[in-house]
Amino acid sequence: RRPMLRLWLDLCAYSLTFSFFVLTDRTKPTMQTKANSIRPFIGARDFDVSRSFYRDLGLTEVVIDPHLSYFSSQGFGFYLQNAYVKDWVDNTMLFWEVEDVDKQWKS
Repeated sequence: RRPMLRLWLDLCAYSLTFSFFVLTDRTKPTMQTKANSIRPFIGARDFDVSRSFYRDLGLTEVVIDPHLSYFSSQGFGFYLQNAYVKDWVDNTMLFWEVEDVDKQWKS
């Protein structure tokens, strides 16, 4: 029996992401390529204040357009959108783990 190839499309704000899975059985998808990253999109009640907050933490900002920025540090990152949906923003959490908090804070 040949594995079944599936393609999932995820349209999220300004991004089109393709994910390829080979289903050897219908319950256990396995990725056939190495994943490079997973990048959440998060919203902001006040976009400019949020941008400043993440820059002050030492994250690098890449402005994609006036309503979307990508913040990263050492290969990890997320997209910050100028979008506010109360239930979504109030329930979004990011967990950022660093090796040395004091060193990160001083940089």
